[in-house]
Amino acid sequence: MQRVYVICEFRFSDFGVQTQKIIIRDAEALASNANNGAANGGDVRDQMTKLNDAYAGILAEFATLDFLNQIIPKSATRPTVNNTAN
Repeated sequence: MQRVYVICEFRFSDFGVQTQKIIIRDAEALASNANNGAANGGDVRDQMTKLNDAYAGILAEFATLDFLNQIIPKSATRPTVNNTAN
């Protein structure tokens, strides 16, 4: 059986200015409140690594939402985060 894959590419510049501002705001907030331990292994992360990880996560979230909502409009929304400590 042959598998079919969909490959998507998203760039920060693909998002509108308002969304870019939200991405920056949320990534900085996530990084400032995030646990210093890495999720996979518990290594201690410096602030730049936490910020990079936060940007990666927030960008992935927005890209996934965009992709899902292109397939089925208004089907996906951002999750509500109550605690970024862990």
